[in-house]
Amino acid sequence: MNFHDNADIAKWLIENPQTVGEAIAKGVCKGYGVTYKAPSDPSPKQDVFYRVQVGVYNDRKNAEAFLEQVKKAGFTNAFIVEVKK
Repeated sequence: MNFHDNADIAKWLIENPQTVGEAIAKGVCKGYGVTYKAPSDPSPKQDVFYRVQVGVYNDRKNAEAFLEQVKKAGFTNAFIVEVKK
């Protein structure tokens, strides 16, 4: 088992989204007892981006503290988005 709070492992996860996604899909299929079907076009689209949210906070100071931790771990393009309820 690996942890994504390790900078080397996190970097590998970021650089290998297809491998990670397929492993997750295979695990879900196995869990539900269905056959995994590989995608017909395994190459990712270059004009599409997917963002991963890693935390939601009611207190901005907590969000800023976590953002600092994330950036220290090497995710320099992380940012805070304010959303009104």
